Amino acid sequence: MSELTEWRITGLQALAILFVAVIAIEGGFAASSAINYNQFYKALAQMQVSLASLQVSQGSPGSNVLVIFSVENPTGYQDMILKDLAISFTVNNSTGSQIQGNTGLSALTPSVSLDPMVVRNVTMNFQMQNLQPKNYVFLFTVVIDLSTFLDSLVLLQSAFSCNTSKAELCPIISTTATAVGLFGGGGGGGL
Repeated sequence: MSELTEWRITGLQALAILFVAVIAIEGGFAASSAINYNQFYKALAQMQVSLASLQVSQGSPGSNVLVIFSVENPTGYQDMILKDLAISFTVNNSTGSQIQGNTGLSALTPSVSLDPMVVRNVTMNFQMQNLQPKNYVFLFTVVIDLSTFLDSLVLLQSAFSCNTSKAELCPIISTTATAVGLFGGGGGGGL
């Protein structure tokens, strides 16, 4: 004959088991969040900002400029968020005239998810008064604010030099990433 052993769990033991289970679950979430946060910076290093199109056309009384920038996350990282975007420019023409301007850094409402392998296009259109479409040298600086689930903020700045007298389309001349910490955690890290 076998004896049946009766197991009894006291209230204190049940509370201890529940406490251990909660800690284990929260530990798993914290570990996956930390891994995800680390992947953010790896994905950031591969972010691609490019000047997809530059068109200068005759307008009245000057030149119309249409510029399209592309932002792409070529990695498998899925939690990249484009929070803000700013474009500044300097235009020099062959007569020595210079124009400067910027779009300002304005919040995108709502923020845009940078899904893997999806290209986000941003269009900038401006007019240069009293300047005819001749040989221009455009210097564009694009600053994008990126974040992830921890609301860490990274400024990614890309600079382009475009000479309308040359056939090649605006090569990128520099890319700089800067991490900015906020109240809500995140920030820090780096490339």
